[in-house]
Amino acid sequence: MRTFIFILLSVPSFLFSQTSAVFIKLTDAKGTPVNGDVVTRGFEKSIRALTLSNTGKNNTQLNFTMPVTGAGAALKSAMAGNEQLLNATVFVMVNGMNGTLQTSYTIKMERISVVSCSESMGCNNAMTTAVTLQATRIGWTYYTTDRAGNTTVSQKYGFDAATGKPWTNF
Repeated sequence: MRTFIFILLSVPSFLFSQTSAVFIKLTDAKGTPVNGDVVTRGFEKSIRALTLSNTGKNNTQLNFTMPVTGAGAALKSAMAGNEQLLNATVFVMVNGMNGTLQTSYTIKMERISVVSCSESMGCNNAMTTAVTLQATRIGWTYYTTDRAGNTTVSQKYGFDAATGKPWTNF
């Protein structure tokens, strides 16, 4: 009986908990997509980010961790060759009311340098790759979703580090 009551009390927290997923689509210097391990519909072959943060002046630096995949080799190659990645789009998704993924916000970046890319063992004995990217242009788009499930842009902001001015056409 106690188990049944525990399950009944736990159901609301499972139903209303909001989890997020972060997918990153990168294009290398030659215009070829950098393939990750994602199989989620609409984001196939994207890079799955386990953690994500923005730092640096005007938040032009993006730090994330990802599972160890072939994408790490492509990023290390770009870093070693001092090549700039053409562009990237980061999709931060949350579970919607009907269980489908909805966009919370996106980050678009252009002319990207790979500052660092290294593997390490996490506290849970899992290997991850930590990546730091430095973008010349970076822009954020935030979305809101109404009760009917319609998603609209609520706010946009971008910065061009080369000119020191806002970046608006992303």
